[in-house]
Amino acid sequence: MNHRNICSKLSKYISLLFIFYFISCAPSKETRYETKPKEQKSKFETSKVVKTMEVRERELIKKLNIAAVDRIYFEYNSNGQLANKGKISTVEYNQKGLLTRTVIFDEKGKVQNRFEYKYDNKGFRIESLRYDSQNNFDKKYTYEYDEAGNKIKSTRFNSKGKAEKYYLYDYDSDLNLISDEWYDINGDLEYKIKNEYDDAGNKKFSNSYGEDGKLNYKYVFKYDDKMNVIEEQKFDDEEKLVGIIQYLYKYNQ
Repeated sequence: MNHRNICSKLSKYISLLFIFYFISCAPSKETRYETKPKEQKSKFETSKVVKTMEVRERELIKKLNIAAVDRIYFEYNSNGQLANKGKISTVEYNQKGLLTRTVIFDEKGKVQNRFEYKYDNKGFRIESLRYDSQNNFDKKYTYEYDEAGNKIKSTRFNSKGKAEKYYLYDYDSDLNLISDEWYDINGDLEYKIKNEYDDAGNKKFSNSYGEDGKLNYKYVFKYDDKMNVIEEQKFDDEEKLVGIIQYLYKYNQ
């Protein structure tokens, strides 16, 4: 594998990963939910308070006093040898646990994109603004929510306000994100991510699929004793390890 192919592969992975994680930054589609058996419905309604994923994440970040997270990527070639590594992103949070800024880096370590976020007075993210490497505004993302507070749709616009793509999100009865679908503006599916969780609500696995429905990659997540993601392993469709992302946390003093 030559250096140009490695950089190209890494750049493509970085772009997909970021959208998945953050835009995770659309025509309207009915949101689908998995339902629990009827005999459990009463117990679920009376004894269990279910919070959305965004609220749970925000509360954890606030509780642990997390200020920022760096993501470091390690790419492996077909022989299992380290082929490339570097920082792919830095995310920053305020003391309320809200995401305030994201910086994406290219394979040379230079700033590729920067994201800033706007929230309403209830803490719902209502808009994300993306800037290019020259600090020029180039994309805007807007969000829609259901009555429970789950993000169910995101739409991407260019700098002139024209819609380009949209993303749909589905949840299980515990309000865990189980499906993330990406569409072009004509409604054609481009990409899909399906997630699996443990009983504590921690994401264990993610599978990504192309527009043809075939498996692209499988992701396996590891956590520390504080329930922070500390590592993400990436496997191809033959279950060969092709990449690892490590999460490095910074805390407020």
